[in-house]
Order: sequence, then C-alpha cells, then structure tokens
Amino acid sequence: MESPNYVAGGNIYPSRIVVLDSSSDNTTGPAGSFVALAALAADASAAYNGRSLMGISMPGSDYPPLNDPHVSVGDASGNPYAAIAGEDLQVYGPGQVGLLQLATTVQTGQRVTAAGSGSGDSNAGKGTPVTAYSSGTPQQFVGIALQSGVAGEKILVFVQPGIF
Repeated sequence: MESPNYVAGGNIYPSRIVVLDSSSDNTTGPAGSFVALAALAADASAAYNGRSLMGISMPGSDYPPLNDPHVSVGDASGNPYAAIAGEDLQVYGPGQVGLLQLATTVQTGQRVTAAGSGSGDSNAGKGTPVTAYSSGTPQQFVGIALQSGVAGEKILVFVQPGIF
C-alpha cells in the first residue's frame, strides 16, 4: 500500500517521527498536514503538546541532488529537509514500514518513541526506545523496531502507534 502525500506544516527532516499539525484542521491537504516534533514548543517533551505520534517522514528529499532547494534552506548545519513548509510530504503510517533515524541505541523488537524536547533540540523526532513502564505515566510509541541500531543510524520500523 502506498503512503498518501500530506502537506508539511513546517520544515521536516527525513526519517523522523511526525505529529499532526493541529492548526491545519484538515484544510491544507488530503488529510491535514504534519509537523515535526522540533517545531513544537520546547516544553512539549512528554505530551508533544497533546498530539499523538502519527508516523515517520519519508527517508529523503523529493528533489534530485543537483537541484535540491532543501539543501539551500536546510538547517544551520547544512542538513537538508525531506519537505519544507507547504510541500507534499510522504508519511509512513500504521501498518507500513518506515526508515527512522535514531537518537540512541535501539534493539530489534523494542517499542520506539520520539526523543528530544521540541524546538531547538537536534534529537527531536529521532527514535529512542520506550523506557519501562514504572513511573505510572503511559508513553506513546510510533512502532516496533525491525532492526537494531545506534545513534545516528537509520533502521526499519513497523509503524503501529500506541501507548505503553
């Protein structure tokens, strides 16, 4: 099954966990637009501003390398975006397999959630394992790791958002 295209509600890096853009109200795309966790307020770490983790952004840019505006508008470190605000964005959703960049070590079979605390956090939207349910606070996860990996690597994740 092919992923539908959505609209980027902000600049979104490749292979990152995304959430719905609550300001779009399904008006800017076929099913609303998505924003990166990095676009949320810095205090959004646990609740993601009340938004659910929805899927994983496409693994690369939608432009050929020789004419890629995402490189020229990438972040201060020169990292390109998968999509910039207003562009189409492919999102891997429930039942699909997406390529997710990791913030920390993840083992095959672990539930994967989003690292980072939002605006200005270089790890925002990257994958990290869900910690043991011990504090009495449920945690969202975006899916199950199909591969093991370490920080900076990209692994395959079966997208199945849920709460643990």
